[in-house]
Amino acid sequence: MLLGLSRFAGHRGASVGVVVFAVLLIVALAAPLLARQDPLAVNPDARLLAPSGQHLFGTDQLGRDQFSRVVYGTRVTLMVGIVPVLIAAAAGMALGLTSGYFRGAADALIMRCIDVMMAFPGLLLALAVIAVLGPDLRNLMISVGIFSIPLYTRVLRGSTLSTRENLHVDAARAIGCGHLRIIIWHILPNVIAPLIVLSTLGMANAILVAASLSFLGLGQRPPAPEWGSMLSSARNFLRLAWWMTAFPGLAISISVLAINLIGDGLRDVLDPRLRT
Repeated sequence: MLLGLSRFAGHRGASVGVVVFAVLLIVALAAPLLARQDPLAVNPDARLLAPSGQHLFGTDQLGRDQFSRVVYGTRVTLMVGIVPVLIAAAAGMALGLTSGYFRGAADALIMRCIDVMMAFPGLLLALAVIAVLGPDLRNLMISVGIFSIPLYTRVLRGSTLSTRENLHVDAARAIGCGHLRIIIWHILPNVIAPLIVLSTLGMANAILVAASLSFLGLGQRPPAPEWGSMLSSARNFLRLAWWMTAFPGLAISISVLAINLIGDGLRDVLDPRLRT
């Protein structure tokens, strides 16, 4: 494990990603200290002001400080990146382990359900879930988590099918270990590496999907600050106020890039085929 940590620390891209992600976490936690103004305060006299010393990222069409809104939006973005991944990873791990270990009828039933889910485009499936549950932040995270379940299930199933044929699993069966003990103590530790990599990369995808849904008005409800909804409200002011789209868009890009760099580093470290 120490060797893996040293390899990860020596990965340049991953190191940059960790630093940037750490900064995002600090910004999210210290938002009340960093934001110089109330992100919800409306000031008609300060509408569409360009970036300046008083308003670092300018103001929007209602005179709200863009810097404060971007800072507070970091909290929402990290939440919609982490919670859906936890939902998808937990469900996908349970389904994938069950399908790959028991095979037979359980495998056939689970994989046919997964095939049905994969028959729908991911964004369309998320839209359908939100249409049923209603548009708000909680339902947004649930919908993004649900549409990500098939990918986690298929990856965990493939890894489980390979691992269950190893000699140490046969030895565990021979000494009388039960199915649950074999799955938890002998299979799960050997399939956790691809799950970690997939979860990391899934965070970046969840942020993009959540921002897309918020852009369509199906995520965080106004006037709460969220980067996707900020882009949506700024699209009518592209010629008048470039800063309204530039800074939220840049924040999304930096967040996704940082998480992808971390995921690439974990993949290089945990995948033995990529080691040199």
